[in-house]
Amino acid sequence: MEKKQNYTLIEGTFTPAEAGRVLFDLIRSKISYHSMENFSARERFGKDESHSEKRIKSLRQLQNSLKEVFEFAEKNGLNLKIDGLIEISFIESQS
Repeated sequence: MEKKQNYTLIEGTFTPAEAGRVLFDLIRSKISYHSMENFSARERFGKDESHSEKRIKSLRQLQNSLKEVFEFAEKNGLNLKIDGLIEISFIESQS
């Protein structure tokens, strides 16, 4: 198998409302994942997972930035072309 795999997750032209639904659902899912990771670390080890906290903050900032983009597009009668590529690389385990 190739060392690097590429997959298209999102591809197309969307209205601002459609783009918002697609991307905000994806972001909410990621926030939920990191929230559960953080909760699990607190319950198991009695400490917060700093990576998850940082990632949640970053994702919330992304939500705010995208909201501005979607509002601008809506106000100006524009659609949005979105290409979302997922790149997966094989790396050696550090265990």
